[in-house]
Amino acid sequence: MSMAAEQMHALKITNANEITREEWLESRRKGIGGSDVAAILGVNPYKSSFGVYVDKVEGSTFEGNVHTEFGNWMEPHIRAEFPRRFKRFEGVDIEVYEYPYVLQHPAIEFFIANIDGIVEHPEHGTGIIEIKTAGEMQWKQWQEDEIPDAYYCQVQHYLNVTGLAYAYHSPDRAHAQWP
Repeated sequence: MSMAAEQMHALKITNANEITREEWLESRRKGIGGSDVAAILGVNPYKSSFGVYVDKVEGSTFEGNVHTEFGNWMEPHIRAEFPRRFKRFEGVDIEVYEYPYVLQHPAIEFFIANIDGIVEHPEHGTGIIEIKTAGEMQWKQWQEDEIPDAYYCQVQHYLNVTGLAYAYHSPDRAHAQWP
């Protein structure tokens, strides 16, 4: 995992595994994160730009639901499974790591990121993995490896914050690359 620190220009603000959920939520109020960007741009079907403003000023009232709980529970399992599936589809051995840091852009202090993981590819170097779980109703958004606009905005923000050049998504099936 040492390659990630060398190739990433983001600043590590804190290790999310070493703070409480409340402290982590408070850290998110201090900047614009990946899911905030989609709402600000008007492509998040679940939140508006005004909702982002309220979250930053007053704190989020969203405490999660069965879908977010399931997604959080599945994330480490999908992260662990991804290299095996990648090898099957691409024939290349990669490594995938949890990267539990709240990250900050080095020049734009209010740009922050909480990425789902780091990918170490033997040819491409370090990249990001963004993990999504989708029920049947949301699955239509992913047909033919189309990436929903909200998630595309989120990952572009993460690439900007980290300075990394690529990301993979794992909507609990094969993968696609975001250049």
